[in-house]
Amino acid sequence: MSYNNENLLKRIQEIQAFARQYYEPGRQDRSWRQVWIYHVYPKYHISFRTFRRYMSLKNNA
Repeated sequence: MSYNNENLLKRIQEIQAFARQYYEPGRQDRSWRQVWIYHVYPKYHISFRTFRRYMSLKNNA
């Protein structure tokens, strides 16, 4: 049985959709860093570097 990263891809898509709900370009209180601090990190416990990597990936769903 091979490992196909299906769960990781689903998690990345979930984080991308969740973060885009709160992000607003041009607002300092709704920047990617603020979204990560107040919304993503408390729920998913990932680093900011990992969060930025997930947000840069194309959504293949």
